[in-house]
Amino acid sequence: MIGKYVLSGGLQAVLAITLSTLISLLLLPKFIYLINPFSYLISGSVVSLITLKKGMLYTLQPLVLSWFILLALGITQERLTQEVMIIWLPILFLSGILRFSENQGVLIFFAGLATIIFYLIIGDLSAWWNEGLSIAFEQALPSEHLDAYQLVFDSMAKLMNTLVMFYMLIAILFARWWQSRLFNSGGFRKEFYALRVPKIVLPIFVVTMILAFSAGDLSQDIFRDILVVLIFMYLIQGLSFVHRTIDKLKLSVSWLIVLYCLLMFVPHMGLIISCLGIVDTFSEWHNKNQGSKKES
Repeated sequence: MIGKYVLSGGLQAVLAITLSTLISLLLLPKFIYLINPFSYLISGSVVSLITLKKGMLYTLQPLVLSWFILLALGITQERLTQEVMIIWLPILFLSGILRFSENQGVLIFFAGLATIIFYLIIGDLSAWWNEGLSIAFEQALPSEHLDAYQLVFDSMAKLMNTLVMFYMLIAILFARWWQSRLFNSGGFRKEFYALRVPKIVLPIFVVTMILAFSAGDLSQDIFRDILVVLIFMYLIQGLSFVHRTIDKLKLSVSWLIVLYCLLMFVPHMGLIISCLGIVDTFSEWHNKNQGSKKES
């Protein structure tokens, strides 16, 4: 019902984007917009749904109008003005890629590529993220406790680029599921099961991993940050592999519940799932090579 209303016209799209942005701000008001997960899941998924169904050019107009409405209401001020567009525009671009390619592996690839290029062009954004985290937690914590959390801020700042990529992908995949529920029942499952990160990423991953542990001190930090992004890409493919395998073996859904609980509470579980994604890529690569040799 909500989805069909959002897609029923330009005015409805403007209203949906504006209201979803306001709602996401209200749900976690003490966090800056860019690190507020609701900014992506609520506002971002609305933008993504419109783009997936109507296209990038159609969505751009309600985005601009919504931004001006928020500006007129005094919502988007100073840093927040940039943050709204920093979320909307990449989601618009990545949703357009998914609409055109109909391939979630290509979506993951471009999301990772955009994150890496952004990092290489802008440089280390840790200081910028640290400032944002400090602003957010200054309002949520007593001032005497801020120094004690400084190490946490430093650690989180180094992972924020990848975390933002994660939030964006979750918003887009949720919008794709939403679109499937409205217009193509079962389409999301079929597309997610077929998810494959492009094979070109595998040699890049191997080279980056070697350089991350053998390059000089300054270069090491850069390659390690890129490695985190690549590992995350394979984490998504690993999850697709697990979902596909559980469905193929007709296992209980409780296996998935256990898996996601482990991912939340056991950090190293993410590396294990990423390894499954790498193995899935390598096995498909190997099988195709074997098939081509047999044909010849």
